[in-house]
Amino acid sequence: MLPELIVNKEFIKDFFKEEKPCCGVGVIGLENSKKALIALRLNESIPTQDWGFQFGNSLYGSSRIEVIHFGFEFYSFKNFNVLINPNNSVVQEVLKMMIETKDYFFLLINSDNSVVAYRSEITSNSLYWLEQNLDRIKNSQTTHEEYLKCISSFEKNPVVEGDMLNWLYNDNSNYLNLEDYIKLNPQS
Repeated sequence: MLPELIVNKEFIKDFFKEEKPCCGVGVIGLENSKKALIALRLNESIPTQDWGFQFGNSLYGSSRIEVIHFGFEFYSFKNFNVLINPNNSVVQEVLKMMIETKDYFFLLINSDNSVVAYRSEITSNSLYWLEQNLDRIKNSQTTHEEYLKCISSFEKNPVVEGDMLNWLYNDNSNYLNLEDYIKLNPQS
């Protein structure tokens, strides 16, 4: 039997309002504990037989500003990129949780609204760049305008080719609260 997962209701509502394809970060509940969550909502469905992915991350920007790059390579399908502004308390808390616990959940919502949840223990090297730059991320002063310029620059010269995801740019600390939640009922 698969465990029941819960997600903040307000996060899910806002996430479904965001233009797809999109990405958001928050927390997911599993057996009375919180885990970091990276959620993606796509315009298309990933074929079930091909489901599997590689997750990458890096810091992108200049000596004065920075954004976090997440890359998702879905095997035999396509790549997706998202840039996230680290000058955001939700982002900082989720990254801290990922780094401290070495654990996260990945939630993929396909175009038909089917959901695939994947839990991964993070290997010692998978968050290397984020761990090495955690102090810089915590002290980020990147403005929204600078963030938008980084997106424009990245799109002209991407680190990895792939579709850009919109980021749910919301500094709503309630996303980290699991008291008002919805259940994700496992199917198999």
